[in-house]
Amino acid sequence: MRKIFAFLLLVTGVSLFAQSTTPNQKRFVEVGKKVGEGYNAIDYRLIIAEFDPEMKKALPFEVLQPLLDEIRRELGAITRMGTPKEINPNVATLAVEFERGILDLELAINQSNKISGLYFKPFTPPIPVPEHNATSLRLPFNGEWYVFWGGDTKEKNYHVTNVSQRHAFDIVKTDSFGRHARTDGRRNEDFYAWEQPVLAPAAGTVVEAIDGVRDNDPGVMNQFSALGNCVVIQHSDSEYSVLSHLRRGSVAVKAGEKIAKGQKIGLCGNSGNSSEPHIHYHLQNAPIFQFATGIKVYFEKVKLKGHPNQSIMPNEYSPEKGNWISPKE
Repeated sequence: MRKIFAFLLLVTGVSLFAQSTTPNQKRFVEVGKKVGEGYNAIDYRLIIAEFDPEMKKALPFEVLQPLLDEIRRELGAITRMGTPKEINPNVATLAVEFERGILDLELAINQSNKISGLYFKPFTPPIPVPEHNATSLRLPFNGEWYVFWGGDTKEKNYHVTNVSQRHAFDIVKTDSFGRHARTDGRRNEDFYAWEQPVLAPAAGTVVEAIDGVRDNDPGVMNQFSALGNCVVIQHSDSEYSVLSHLRRGSVAVKAGEKIAKGQKIGLCGNSGNSSEPHIHYHLQNAPIFQFATGIKVYFEKVKLKGHPNQSIMPNEYSPEKGNWISPKE
């Protein structure tokens, strides 16, 4: 079937793979209901009524009708569909199951919830998202560090609203009084974390190694290059470690290189969307940052300061904001 620039989302009476969970996803669901009603009723003017003015010009009835008729001949009516997966606030993709096949659909809607773009493409099965890591992971540093952001709630971890970083950690190094810097912190060199070795949490293959992004002055972030200097390591088909904000010129590995668990991959820096030297670490299910989903991480044998007898935590421990943590020596 040739590529078709038309879009269908949700249908009255059609079951879903999963329920939508966010207000923005509900926008796509509501628009999709109207589009789906027109498709299954073979009343395509109902669909055109949901177009914005530009779409009405680009895809008038005499063009839309044969495109949707072709889909109907080949695949039949819509029977169910998946929850919209947001690409950005105004664009989402979802799987739509017809009587005789499945397609992925990409829908764009404007602020008035009118359709501004629609596109069919071959269905791609979703990438699995494990409940937590299958790969055994060590902490990506030596010595004792402080978890500045980490956990499952927005209060403990501002990353939770970002799909790929939802289980990320921001980790800093402090002195015995909890101070991040030796002086007033105006220079990167003042921070205890600056130039500390950053280690591979597990063996794998480097799929991305970014170097050359400048380090920020403390308090001034570079949102143009959010990850800064960064290394992405593939541990399995669905587990990729992301270590970012490394110091410029310190990245010690290259894309395609196989590395060992605990191997130094760079030095702690302050590049990218970072206000001070720290280690950002998260695990995701795909190599491309913007298309991945974060995986909750449980590190092996974490020593937790303040825990009774300074004991070694079991392998199933995921640090949280406020923890001082170190790997077992």
